[in-house]
Amino acid sequence: SSDLHRVRFFNYIPSGIRCMAYSALLDRLAVSRIDGSLEIYSLSANYFQEKVFPGDESRSTEAVCWAGKRLFTAGLDGKILELDLEKQCLSYSLDGFGGPIWCISANSSGSHLAIGCEDGSVKLFEVLPDKIQFEKSLDRQKGRVLSLSWIPSGTHIAAGSIDFIRVFDVQSGHSVQRIHVDRGWVKSPHRRCLVWSVVFLSNKEIVSADSAGKAQIGRA
Repeated sequence: SSDLHRVRFFNYIPSGIRCMAYSALLDRLAVSRIDGSLEIYSLSANYFQEKVFPGDESRSTEAVCWAGKRLFTAGLDGKILELDLEKQCLSYSLDGFGGPIWCISANSSGSHLAIGCEDGSVKLFEVLPDKIQFEKSLDRQKGRVLSLSWIPSGTHIAAGSIDFIRVFDVQSGHSVQRIHVDRGWVKSPHRRCLVWSVVFLSNKEIVSADSAGKAQIGRA
């Protein structure tokens, strides 16, 4: 006689990815999914999935960023969350006071966070040892802020919006430049070009990606 083992397989369909953030310091990749869950992968350990934070479909996570060894998320509920990577739970949440949050970005030193809000504001928060603290708002502009990037020196921030990119001086809080993006095939005046991603390079070039399917390079 022989033992009989019955095995059932199922088709695993993972939830779609909403956003990602890589930490060069930790060599970790944070992946946020549509179902609200967040996963941490170790790239040095053959992309091993180290941690999973359970999802909450009622909370839409639109952005993830690392500030040093700390991980922050933000979403359309208007709150900033810090996740405790050791205890694998939520540390705390803080209202951004600008409506839904579309993007979040940390400066290269990890000392400050910037968030882009539905009301057109960019708000700065100082990263303290056990929390974050609101510092100031930059000049409020018309239209939601969809993407953010600090120049590596930390002196300026590029903010992608609808049809254009603005450059802010961090110290003064004022907008110092406005760059219109090429709308490409979007010819109708009723169709907008959404700047979903920006990267501010050290040579002052700004690389953007938008809803027209174009990657563009401008100079601040």
